[in-house]
Amino acid sequence: MTGQAEDGYRPFLFPVGAPRRGIYYDIAERITAITGIEIKWEVMPATRGRYLFESCQVQLEFGVSPTWYSDKELANSHFSEPFMKHIDALAYAGPDQGVDQISVKDEPVLAILGYRYPTFEFDERFDVKSERTMIMMLHQGRAKAGILEKTVGQYLANDMGVEINFAQTVETTELSLRVHPCAAAHLPALNQAIAELKNSGEIGRIMESYLKPVQ
Repeated sequence: MTGQAEDGYRPFLFPVGAPRRGIYYDIAERITAITGIEIKWEVMPATRGRYLFESCQVQLEFGVSPTWYSDKELANSHFSEPFMKHIDALAYAGPDQGVDQISVKDEPVLAILGYRYPTFEFDERFDVKSERTMIMMLHQGRAKAGILEKTVGQYLANDMGVEINFAQTVETTELSLRVHPCAAAHLPALNQAIAELKNSGEIGRIMESYLKPVQ
């Protein structure tokens, strides 16, 4: 069993009952088809999910990085091979300028409240409450740039009917499955399935299916 927030985290996870369930859910279905290991999803706050993981009531966390956990949590964890990247990058509004660097010297840079970007130096940071708010502020010209996870940013911009593009990468994190030691016997099969899905290009196709502009 694994958990998700009630509102999801689009496009990785959608609320239960939505017409589509999200990138992680679709990947989990493919893993089940390959391995026969059933992955059940249950709605729960992240803090409760981590608490239940400690006692093996939750055996799997989907789309996470070892760098996000304390030493104590790592001692109670196995991690699969990475299956995709979480890429925070500098986003700007409008057509693709064809550049991989934009200058934000002496400019306020939008960031999601509570998110840390240890590798990025801000001259001025302006926190916003959500990715949608950031995208709208960029679209309205209220800031030159903001830091967004690329998949989330592109999906939401398409959904909102506005255009954003990306320049320099701020941080890249490899995402894996976190497996409780009680379910560690499944890890070789999970790793084999992940390798098969990556090598066949299936994970890339799943992601692209969520990033097509709304017609």
